[in-house]
Amino acid sequence: MKLILFSVFLLSGLMWSQPADISKVRQLYQRAAISATDARILKNLLVDVDSNSTPSLYCYKGAVEMVQAKYSINPMVKLESFSRGKAWIEHAISKDTANLEMRFIRFSIQSNLPAFLNYRAATGMDRRFLLEHLQVTPDTELKTMIVNYLKTSANLTAAELKGLSN
Repeated sequence: MKLILFSVFLLSGLMWSQPADISKVRQLYQRAAISATDARILKNLLVDVDSNSTPSLYCYKGAVEMVQAKYSINPMVKLESFSRGKAWIEHAISKDTANLEMRFIRFSIQSNLPAFLNYRAATGMDRRFLLEHLQVTPDTELKTMIVNYLKTSANLTAAELKGLSN
C-alpha cells in the first residue's frame, strides 16, 4: 500500500513538473493581448519557467509579463512588469539570437508598444529576420502563427505582404 501511494505521489509530481506544451503556450500568447483571462492562464502556465528553462519559454514568460502590464491599473506595476518582461526577453534572445520564434515574440511586442517606452529599436531588424527565415522553418505551426500576425501588422510594406502569400 505504501509503495502504491509513493508511486502515485511520485507520478503526480512528475506530471506537475513537465515543461509547458509549446502549442498551448503559442495559442494563449496569440490571445493574451485581447484577453486578460488568457494572459493570466499563460502566466500561470509559465510560473516555473526561469532562466535555466528553454530560451523560447523564457521569452514567452517575458512577453506575457509585458502583456500583463496592459491589464494593470497601477502605473508603477505597469512599469515594473514592462521592465521585468523586457529583461527576460532580451536575456532569452541573447542565448540564441537566431531563434525565429523569439525574434517573432520580440517583434510582436515591440511593434505594439507606445513609442515613449523606448523599446522599438529591434523592430526593423526583427522584421527583416522574420521575412528572411520564415520560409525555411520546418515548424508549420510557428510559420502559420507568424504569417497570420505579419498579415495584420502595419510594419510591412505592400511588397513584403505580397511575398508572404508566395
